[in-house]
Amino acid sequence: MDIKKLAETIDRIATHAECRLNMHQGSVDLDQIYEFFRVKPANENIRTTKEVLDVVEQRLQRRIKHIDAIELRQVIDELKKYYLYRHIKVGDDVRTIWNYIERFSEYVRPNPEDTRNKGNPISDVTLTKIIILTVWITRLGHNYDRFEHSQRLHPELWRYAYTVLYVEDHVKEALIENGILQNREEVALILFARIESRVLQYGSVRFLDHMLSEYKSTFDAETDLFAPTQKVTRKFLYHLAIKMATTTDAPVGKGYPETIGVIENIASVLLNLYDFRIDNQFQLMFLNEPIPYFQKSVFHDALYKDFQYPPESTLVMLDSILDSYQDKIEAIVGIDKQSFMIISREIIAMAIQYLKSPGALPRLAGDELCKRLRKKVQRDVVIAYLTMLSTTKCLNKEFNHPFAIEGIDDDSEWLIHVPNTEFEYFMPLPSIDCFGLYDKIKELLGHPRSWGEAFERFIQEWMTKQLGEPVHSGKYVFQGQPAESDGVAVVGNHTVVLESKTKPLTRKARSGHIGKLLLDLGGAFIDSQMQAFRTEYVMREGLLELYDQNSNNKEMVQGKCKPIAEITAPDNAVYTRISCTPFHFGVFTENTVCHNVFQALVRYSFGTTDEDLKDQFVKFEKKRQSLLALFEKLKKAYNARPDNELLDMTHRSYFLSFGLLYMLTSPETSSRSASERLLSFGSIQSGDYNSYSILKFILRPQVG
Repeated sequence: MDIKKLAETIDRIATHAECRLNMHQGSVDLDQIYEFFRVKPANENIRTTKEVLDVVEQRLQRRIKHIDAIELRQVIDELKKYYLYRHIKVGDDVRTIWNYIERFSEYVRPNPEDTRNKGNPISDVTLTKIIILTVWITRLGHNYDRFEHSQRLHPELWRYAYTVLYVEDHVKEALIENGILQNREEVALILFARIESRVLQYGSVRFLDHMLSEYKSTFDAETDLFAPTQKVTRKFLYHLAIKMATTTDAPVGKGYPETIGVIENIASVLLNLYDFRIDNQFQLMFLNEPIPYFQKSVFHDALYKDFQYPPESTLVMLDSILDSYQDKIEAIVGIDKQSFMIISREIIAMAIQYLKSPGALPRLAGDELCKRLRKKVQRDVVIAYLTMLSTTKCLNKEFNHPFAIEGIDDDSEWLIHVPNTEFEYFMPLPSIDCFGLYDKIKELLGHPRSWGEAFERFIQEWMTKQLGEPVHSGKYVFQGQPAESDGVAVVGNHTVVLESKTKPLTRKARSGHIGKLLLDLGGAFIDSQMQAFRTEYVMREGLLELYDQNSNNKEMVQGKCKPIAEITAPDNAVYTRISCTPFHFGVFTENTVCHNVFQALVRYSFGTTDEDLKDQFVKFEKKRQSLLALFEKLKKAYNARPDNELLDMTHRSYFLSFGLLYMLTSPETSSRSASERLLSFGSIQSGDYNSYSILKFILRPQVG
C-alpha cells in the first residue's frame, strides 16, 4: 500500500467527515445529534453525548473486527512515521490527523492467536467508514491532544523520523520513500565503516582510553557499579573501541576532540535505525507476541545494557569453586590458587581506587602491581599471572554490525594488553569485566565437567550461611520416579527451593537467534524451575525425604534407602523458587520478564524449520508439556484464580545470577535479613530493567 496516497485519502475523508459534523455541532439540541448519528436512546426521557459516543464506538469496533489487526497496526505505524517525517522536514501541520490516527489505534489490538482475519484487506468502503467514525468519536469525546504528548509516549517514532532525515542528508546511497528507509542494512554497513574510519583518525588506543574515561565518569563509589548514562552509544562504542585497539596497527591518530562528537553522533544514528531501545518500564511489562518480545529483550541488552554486579560477588564465588581445582591451577596457570585470588583481588582494588580518584584512568602496569604485592606474592608469580590471564589476540574481529553479537568476545577476557608495551594493560572495569575473569580461568582449566557440581556446593554453602538455616540437597521420589533437589531451606514459614544451572546464554542466542534463545532458556530456566516446582509439590503433599546423591535409584524408589534429611513445610508456607547461575541472563532476571517467559511457555508451542535444531525442539516441547502438567497439579494447592492462575503460581520464581543473589543476601549490601530481602524482591521492578537500580533500592536506609 502506498503510504503517501493512503495519507492523502485519509486527509480527504477526514476533512469531509469534519464538515458534515460541523453543520450539526453548532446546535446544543441533543435530539439533532441523536438524529444525525441515527441513535435510538435507551430512555426516551434522557439524552447524553456519552450514549451517542458509545454507539458510534461500537460501530467502529464492528468494522475493525473483520480486518487483519496485525497488518493494520503496521500500516498505522508507517502512517505515523510518514506524518512525522513531513512535519519535521517541511513543517506540515499533522496535529489533527495524528490525533485521529492515535484515537483509532486505541481500538486496534492485535491478537496473534486469532488468525481468522489474517490477510483480510481493507476495502475502500470500510476504510472510508472507519475514518468517518474515528473523526466523529474524536470530536464527541474528550479533547485530549495526543500529538502534544507524542514525544513522551512514542519516542521511538520521533527518533526514527530524525534518523531518516539525517540519513537522507548524509548518506547518498540511502533510499527513502515516504519517510521510510528502504535499504537499512546497506546504510548500517556504511555508517559502521564511517565510525571505524573516524576512530582510526582519532587513534584506536586513545579512543579506548576515552571510552574507559566515559565509564569512569559514572562510577558510583557507594556500590562500586557504573550508573546508567544518557549516552546510549556507550556500550556499543566500548566494544568497537576494543576491536579497533586490538586489531589495527594504525598510527597514534590526531586525537581531535571534535572527532569524538562526530563518532557519537554517527553511532547514535546507526543504533536508532533499529527499534530495540527500552524507553520505559512498561515496554516489557506485557507479553503480546513472544518472538518480537524476546527479540526486543535480547537486543536491548546487547546494544544498551551493561551487565554488572558487585565485583566482590565474583571473587567470593571463584574463591570457593577454585578450591576443587587447586592442583589444576598450579599445573596449567603456573601459580597456586591462593596467589591467584590475592592478585585478582589486588587488581580489582587498584581499579576501584583509580575509578574513585580524580583525573584520568591510568593503565594497569605490571611494575606497580608487583610493588603493591611485594610482601604477599613473589614477582615471578605476578608475571606468570599477567602472562596467563591477559590476552594479546585480536578481539571482536567479527563485530561488523550492531547485531553481530557473536563477533564480540572481549567479555570473556580479563586483562587486555596495550599494544606495543610490556606488561601494561587497559585498566579493567571491575563490575563489568569480572565476568571475564570468571570465564578466563574457566577456559584455562578446560571448562571442567565438574564445574557445575562445584558451583552447586558453593550456592548451598552460601545460602546456609546467609539464611542461618541448613540447606539440604539430594535425591527424592516424585510420583514413583527419581528426582533431584539442589537445595531446600526453611526459614520460619519461608521455604526456599534452590536449583543451580551453569549453562549460559550462547552468543548465538544473544545475537537474536530466537531458536537458540528458546533452547538456552529451556536448558537453564525451564529445567531448573520444573525441578523446583516438583520439590514444592512433594512438600505440599507431605514429607520431603532426601537421599544421598549416590543412592541407587531403584532401591530409593522401592523405599530401601535411608533418608539423609526429612523436611516438612511449615503451615502456610511461602515458597521462593530460585534458579541460580554463575553469570547474568540479562533482562530475563527481571521479575516481569521472568513471568512473561512463563506465560509464553504456557500459551504457545514452539517449533522450527532449522534442520539442525528440530530434534532439540522436540525435546523442548516435551519439557514444556511436563511443566504444564506440573502446573495443573499445583493449581489446587494454590487455589489459583482462573484469570490469573499462572501469575499466582510463579509469583516467587526467580532467575538470578549469583551476582544478583549476592546483592539480595549478602550482609555487605544491606542490614536487612536475607530472607526478608528475598521475600521483598518479588515486588521490585526496576524502571530501567537495570540491576544497578535494584541495588540502589536494596541499599536504601530502613525507615524506622
